[in-house]
Order: sequence, then C-alpha cells, then structure tokens
Amino acid sequence: MLKLIPHKCPVCGEYTFKDGLSSDICPICGWEDTGFEDCPDEKPSVYMMSFNETKEWFTKQREMDPNFRYM
Repeated sequence: MLKLIPHKCPVCGEYTFKDGLSSDICPICGWEDTGFEDCPDEKPSVYMMSFNETKEWFTKQREMDPNFRYM
C-alpha cells in the first residue's frame, strides 16, 4: 500500500497537500500544486497567477490580515 507523505505548499509554507504528486488547491493561500514553482514567472493558465505573483499576493493578504485563509 502506498503511504502518502504530506507535502509543504511552496507559497505559504504550510503542510496542506497530502503528497508531493497532488494537484490540490491550498486552503491557506490558494496555490494549485502543479509544479509551476519550478518556473516562477510562468502562468499555468490564462486564469491563474504565476508562482511569484501568488507569493506576492499572499504576502500582502497576510500583512492586511495575519489570519487570512483562501478558503
């Protein structure tokens, strides 16, 4: 049986993904774990922010509200 190892979100640093191969959306910052943190300025789709844009946006949200959660 495959054992799932929790995976840290590269944007907020919380262990919100069930494993390193998930494509879930982080409930803390909203980052979809697609592997695009390897290409920090690439946008996964026309509707999503790049990794760097998401990290900057999340940092601003936390500055305004230290308890901010995406979901």
